Amino acid sequence: MACYHLGNQNWRGAVILLGEGNRKLQDYQPSYYNLNVTSLRSQSLYLLKQLQQIEPESIGELLVYLNNTDQDSWPKITLLES
Repeated sequence: MACYHLGNQNWRGAVILLGEGNRKLQDYQPSYYNLNVTSLRSQSLYLLKQLQQIEPESIGELLVYLNNTDQDSWPKITLLES
């Protein structure tokens, strides 16, 4: 949902939901039902820090950057290998 807000250039919504989501995932590390929670939190925290370092009015520029770099710029849910 945070990435949805980011895609709509809603800085506040993206920051709030990235923060809340990371807080909620903290207790499920390192994995939960074979999902790599630690990796998801790390990627999400990196994106949150990027958002917190810019002015809300600059969100469009960050969005262009994220969309023009490789796909690793967006947080992804990954499975752990069994």
